[in-house]
Amino acid sequence: MAVKIKEWRAIIVISFISIIIFLPADFVNAMKIISKVAIVNGKVITKDDFYRTYYQVLQQVTTQGVKYNEKQLKEIKEKVLDTIIDQELLYQESLKEGIKVENELMEIEYEKLKNEIGKNKDLHEWMKKMEYNIESFKHQINRDLSIKKIIQKKITDRVSISEKEVAAFYKSHKESFIRPARVRISRVLINAGPKSNIIQKTNARKKIENIRQRILKGENFAEIAKKYSDGSAGTKGGDLGFFNKGQLIKIFDDIAFELKIDEISDIVKTDSGYHIIKITGKQNKSIVPLQEVKKKIIELIKDIKVRKEIINYSNRLKKKARVKIFMSEIL
Repeated sequence: MAVKIKEWRAIIVISFISIIIFLPADFVNAMKIISKVAIVNGKVITKDDFYRTYYQVLQQVTTQGVKYNEKQLKEIKEKVLDTIIDQELLYQESLKEGIKVENELMEIEYEKLKNEIGKNKDLHEWMKKMEYNIESFKHQINRDLSIKKIIQKKITDRVSISEKEVAAFYKSHKESFIRPARVRISRVLINAGPKSNIIQKTNARKKIENIRQRILKGENFAEIAKKYSDGSAGTKGGDLGFFNKGQLIKIFDDIAFELKIDEISDIVKTDSGYHIIKITGKQNKSIVPLQEVKKKIIELIKDIKVRKEIINYSNRLKKKARVKIFMSEIL
């Protein structure tokens, strides 16, 4: 519980605008209260500001089906307020640093969010309920982008990852880089689905039997698939690609992992029709080489470091700031 809430602190700081934008307007209207919950270097944080974020976080955690007791809800409230204070301090720091958001970037973000909101609700009605006009909406976006820029400048751009760190991460998380056994399958399909009548099914069966005999006599599987197979894979010579154990329907799964490379299956009947499959490649269970996952590991380590440093940086700002909290207003 505590670990997850700690993670929110960094996540919310980065994506605060999304929380405000996608918060149901009913929550905001219901909590239209001007009492202050904190003052950060003279800037008042109201109950309205607090509940915008709190209810969104609460929605996210309750969708997991977990019920929280009074003590846990109190802890969530404390962490949410702490995060809002962090966000305000970061914005104030961006102003001190002279951070500017380019108009082009601002407009791109505005259009993106406008389109996202418009997918699920009427934009003008939403803005009216949220008591936003275009100017205040853009100001909120500008604020969010300013915070992202100060984080980029002070934290992200300064994070470095050594080869030693990458190797250590790979070694300690090898179970995450296991590549399961898999097979590459080619198939010939002759359709004979539920809507096919007896005659159509009989003809389909005869056709697949004839095709299998031709393949067993040495005709090229891929050429046969291109010429006779139904379905999109036919144009690729029947190639369906690689599959891990358990990815296929059971009847295919059982057959595919028993066949040898270049071996042809018996005729397989499914709801869609008749099939012949051929195994064109096999890979045993293995550990993915470091070089294949190095880029992903670097991204993971960087993300961990950035989130941790956001909290550290916010704490340093907080130590220098004049912050007064009125916790009784929300508990």
